[in-house]
Amino acid sequence: MVNVVEEVIIVTTGTRTERLQSDVPIKTDVLESQLLEDASVSNLGTAIELLNGARSNANCQNCGTAEIKLLGASRQV
Repeated sequence: MVNVVEEVIIVTTGTRTERLQSDVPIKTDVLESQLLEDASVSNLGTAIELLNGARSNANCQNCGTAEIKLLGASRQV
């Protein structure tokens, strides 16, 4: 007898609605808690570095703010 357990991942979208990850129309990366613990992540900026196509840059060493950049995202109009 084989028991199969299917993992279901639910994400909160930009519209603040919960959806199955497979039903979200755009690419959604999920950082699981074990990955964050293994990488000793203590803040969002460090977690962003674990994603492909995203990076975090310190803007102000004195005030501790950071800028998050996404590959392909631009402010140019």
